[in-house]
Amino acid sequence: AKSEVEFQVAAFQQSLPAGVQLGIVTPTGAQIAQVVTGTPVQGVFITDAFKGMSSDLVSRVRSAVNLGLREGETAAQIARRLSGVSGGQGGVFGQTRRHLHTWARTSVNHVTNAAREVTYMQNTDLMKGVRYVATLDARTTDICKSLDGKVFPINEGERPPMHHQCRSTTTPVMRSAEELFGGKVKDLPPGTRASMNGQVPETTTYADWLRGQPRRIQNLALGKGRAQ
Repeated sequence: AKSEVEFQVAAFQQSLPAGVQLGIVTPTGAQIAQVVTGTPVQGVFITDAFKGMSSDLVSRVRSAVNLGLREGETAAQIARRLSGVSGGQGGVFGQTRRHLHTWARTSVNHVTNAAREVTYMQNTDLMKGVRYVATLDARTTDICKSLDGKVFPINEGERPPMHHQCRSTTTPVMRSAEELFGGKVKDLPPGTRASMNGQVPETTTYADWLRGQPRRIQNLALGKGRAQ
């Protein structure tokens, strides 16, 4: 979170014309920690989620061993019940791996976006709002597709992660040079954003991007019926 705040403060400065300096405020460590740990993800605090996985794993191991003993299984059979098939697929531990991967990705997204949000809250004088930015590829969920490009007030509205393994993020909508400097300097030229097939104009929304994709990608993103 601290690294993300440092990156975001640098990005604020880079969004200003060359040579222009403004009082960009860096949140304190306490402010960062409060937002990151005090904001739930899908209704659950991150620390509680990982603690819950630990106690859940113990319970499921105990249940699997007891079931194996009741069924008269050998130690090797009980071990397979826990570890799953070759390669660690299935079984008690396989399920835990999947949960860990899901929460690892989700928690990274949460920490990143919470750190951005606390930076925005410290620099409201430079901003007009917060833009939701989804990933421009065929795997993006419907909720993130629909939110892509929408601008919300600072500390209000929808924020990622909107679901487990969410890949969306946010960017600040900066005030214009006219608003910040009274027209004494010019705005920077428009930038670009990433997509699965290269850079596109930063104003491109998911809907704009998808309309320009071949039918194969539209089918992957929406399903054949909806794409039709």
